Amino acid sequence: MRTIGGISCGGGFSTGERKPLAGRFLGARVASPASFIDDSFDEAGEATRAPGNCSHRFQRFSLLVLALLLGAGAGRGAHALPNTPNSLVPQTNGPVYALLQVGHKIYVGGKFTTIGGVARNGLAAFNDASGAVDPYWDPNIQRGTAKGTVYALAADAQRLYVGGDFDTANGATARNSLAAFPFSNGARVATVDAKWDPRFSTRSDGTGSPRIRSVSVSGAFAYIAGTFGYANGAAITRGRLAAVEPADGANIGAVDPAWQPVSSELLGNDCRALASNPARVFAAGTTIWTPDNYPVLYATVGANGVNSGNPVTSLAEYLSYSRFFALVLDAGHLYTGPLAAFGLDDGVPTGPPDPSWHPTIDGGGWPNALAIVGSQLIVGGQFSTVNGTVARNNLAAFELANGVNTGAVDPFWNPDIGPALDSNTQVYAVAPSNHGVIVGGAFTTVGGQPRAYLAGFDAMWHRSAAEHWDEYDAPETGN
Repeated sequence: MRTIGGISCGGGFSTGERKPLAGRFLGARVASPASFIDDSFDEAGEATRAPGNCSHRFQRFSLLVLALLLGAGAGRGAHALPNTPNSLVPQTNGPVYALLQVGHKIYVGGKFTTIGGVARNGLAAFNDASGAVDPYWDPNIQRGTAKGTVYALAADAQRLYVGGDFDTANGATARNSLAAFPFSNGARVATVDAKWDPRFSTRSDGTGSPRIRSVSVSGAFAYIAGTFGYANGAAITRGRLAAVEPADGANIGAVDPAWQPVSSELLGNDCRALASNPARVFAAGTTIWTPDNYPVLYATVGANGVNSGNPVTSLAEYLSYSRFFALVLDAGHLYTGPLAAFGLDDGVPTGPPDPSWHPTIDGGGWPNALAIVGSQLIVGGQFSTVNGTVARNNLAAFELANGVNTGAVDPFWNPDIGPALDSNTQVYAVAPSNHGVIVGGAFTTVGGQPRAYLAGFDAMWHRSAAEHWDEYDAPETGN
């Protein structure tokens, strides 16, 4: 992985491959005493010194600057996310529903036809340092002659998995709302995996347009959730949830014939969210068609060609909510939207949610997306108030659960996704980036200033032109 940067006062340290060690804090450059970017300048500012010949005076000055900057941020949260979005992040001309960073590329899925002024149908990639849209990678997601929609992005070491509502990728390759793109294929263009095609459908004859809402790759399987009833060209009945072999250039996307943890009714109209670890698969639905005692949030063992996926462990019974929109995992907890934190022991739920951790989304609002960024849970959705009285428009950060934390909202970070109080304004996607957090949705302002559908928050993006590199000088491997 190519890494540029170094001392990050919000957390995360790394060494540069093309540059010596350096740090960034709220747009300022901070030199490390061990290795200097500007060590070719002497004390008078003349470019006469050879690299590595910094004076002790300059070292002391650099340490003083670092100390002052650290002190300036001492009152902020662990990551000091700025309220102002980064100007380098491109904007789209339509809603963004899915985001994922792989290596130094950020993949953006949604319902749009341009990003950063570049024509792209529903799916695009941009460089995380410069904001430049990849000029070669154009997957051209379509339904018929119109633009398609991407709702889900996931990745393993070799491929990007794309789910949504579309019937072709690359403008010509038939794919029924699910496709895989190799990260490295000897070319710069977006090439669909030619073999992998699970062919989900809504009708028993293999026709009908599925809607893939979520994809999660864990172990030897890719878990697929959405609105569908059949898979592998209607050869197998699967309602809303299935496990398929992952793409590898040879696999066709065969469904695990044994793994069928629930019937379609138990997930209602949609299976909206998935999360998985080596021990469990977690699934959440939105609308109940069956009696109230059926779960819409549950955990089950993963697929292995033998497991049936049963017994199912209901997690919804601990909560009063009838539907769930989002899930995210860290090593110790499963976080759900609506907000709750279930403790995990080796990846397995241990019982009721953490009673100490009780943040709220108020006023009839709801969360659409969750992401863990350092020591905070970033929550995006449609709301104007959290934790009873704290004003936050559609995006907020809460402390993580640990058995003691109450879920306090970050008092400093208030990016104000708007227009406020507009029923059409929502955040649909949040994702950790190499530099902070990236946010997508249906919005046109951030902090009262114009910003369409996509925004990034972290000072690490504020880099000079000299610090950018050509992301496209070699095919992207995803590393």
